[in-house]
Amino acid sequence: MPNLNKWSRKRLVFLRKLILRNNVALASYPRSGNTWLSKLLEALSGQQAGSIYRDQVFPRPATGIVIKTHKCDGQRFNRIVHLVRNPFDSISSHFDYMQRYFPERARDWEHHVAAQTQEWKRHTAYWMQQTKPRITIRYEDLTAEPLVELKKLAQFLQLDVDEGKIEQAIEACRIDRLRAASSKRGEDAAGFFRKGGSGHGFSRYSADEIATIAAELGELMGKFGYKVPSRS
Repeated sequence: MPNLNKWSRKRLVFLRKLILRNNVALASYPRSGNTWLSKLLEALSGQQAGSIYRDQVFPRPATGIVIKTHKCDGQRFNRIVHLVRNPFDSISSHFDYMQRYFPERARDWEHHVAAQTQEWKRHTAYWMQQTKPRITIRYEDLTAEPLVELKKLAQFLQLDVDEGKIEQAIEACRIDRLRAASSKRGEDAAGFFRKGGSGHGFSRYSADEIATIAAELGELMGKFGYKVPSRS
């Protein structure tokens, strides 16, 4: 800012801090439940969630109660909701997503697994290392105990909501309802919201791929309580 005087620079710094004050990242590797959690938080708070992307399914503004990101861009935010999903499921789901929505950019299964194993590792380690106020939510816990996890999130986001409000948000954001709402707008949510849950993607990995993921991600997976499953 070479053409700005000292007062102007201070004012720009102040304005930037003011804008970023309430910026909360909803950071996740793709296909980890980011959109679903965004909708839950919208229903819970009555505020819109944001996104750094121009989403075609459930489009969102640039700002909001949380802001969706799949990038390693922690410098943009002052608080972080880190959403994590077992890599065997998220990498598998990401493969199907790319094949459906971006076939021109999609890779074959073997190359996808090799590349995305490294990407899950890089992305997850990056957000774990952030020193800003952060809460980590496992997708598996959110699906199994949504009331418990949303209570934690409400406290982190300083939302004054009772248990009844949380239960209403959970009911409003059932996957079948989100699909129906999206279909009414002419959006393709059938491929966006798929099976969910845990363990569905494991069977498509070869023994060699399982061994590679175990070697590359085993230690990091263990920090979240994930274990490399066995075929036996």
